[in-house]
Amino acid sequence: MPLKRKLDKELAPGTAAYMYGRSGVTGQKSYGTNQFSISAGPAFFLNSSVALELLVGYIQRNSGTEIHQKNKKIGVSIGLQFHLQKD
Repeated sequence: MPLKRKLDKELAPGTAAYMYGRSGVTGQKSYGTNQFSISAGPAFFLNSSVALELLVGYIQRNSGTEIHQKNKKIGVSIGLQFHLQKD
């Protein structure tokens, strides 16, 4: 197999998610948390069943505790995709 092999590239489907939750102790004040995240990037198919995925994402999290916390993050992730094929 030659070292400089052409890789098939396509845009990986992006992901988006929203999460909301409440936590607290019975009889005391409860606090809410919400989080939004989104990511997208290309997938490089190494063969018909395996792809290498490179994603860039953004996460925003708000925590409603006594001290209000707001976090914003940008991240990079690498993953493998395995596509099962039926004969």
